[in-house]
Amino acid sequence: MTDHPNEKPEVKSSMDSKPLSDTNEQIQAINQRLTNTLVSGILKKHGVDRSKLKPLSEEKKQELRDLVNDLKSKLEALSSNTVKESAEEAAPTKKRRIKRKSLME
Repeated sequence: MTDHPNEKPEVKSSMDSKPLSDTNEQIQAINQRLTNTLVSGILKKHGVDRSKLKPLSEEKKQELRDLVNDLKSKLEALSSNTVKESAEEAAPTKKRRIKRKSLME
């Protein structure tokens, strides 16, 4: 407990105890399952069946690969930024300490 009523007690997140690589793998697994579920639902909604599909040209396949790789890199960047931001929020910086100290005086 803190001496100051306005200060929030530090709360450790469950991510603190796990290595970042495990957390990233879990996020990727969840994203993969979510994507599969959404795509399956959309295809089923519109009556798309594997037997009705026409084969894609190599050009379209490469275009889709590029799109997926681009989305993957953006997702990884977003994920790493989120992890960095949560780490920054967890540890008070010098500015925050100075600000808190000046507010108490």
